[in-house]
Amino acid sequence: MRIFDGVVLKITKGKKEKFSDLADWAVAIMGAAAFFIAGFLGLVLSDVVPETIKISNKVGITLDGLLLGVLLLALSLKFWFFGNIAARCNGILYERWFQ
Repeated sequence: MRIFDGVVLKITKGKKEKFSDLADWAVAIMGAAAFFIAGFLGLVLSDVVPETIKISNKVGITLDGLLLGVLLLALSLKFWFFGNIAARCNGILYERWFQ
């Protein structure tokens, strides 16, 4: 348990790093991972949201529909978050490698 507490303490009390302070390989790995996560979430949302709208137009707003809306909102926020991380990493690598 002391090892776990030490790791948590090191993570939470450590110096916060910016994306621009990281090495190229770390930015590239983080950007690629964020790109794949955002791409997957985008594909899921592009399939589910239009069908959800069609069904809610036929049935109306129900409790299940509201819960599904909250779930889709959470997935959309995750999509936005990881998309912004991927875009930021792309911008950093573009500045370092091509300018």
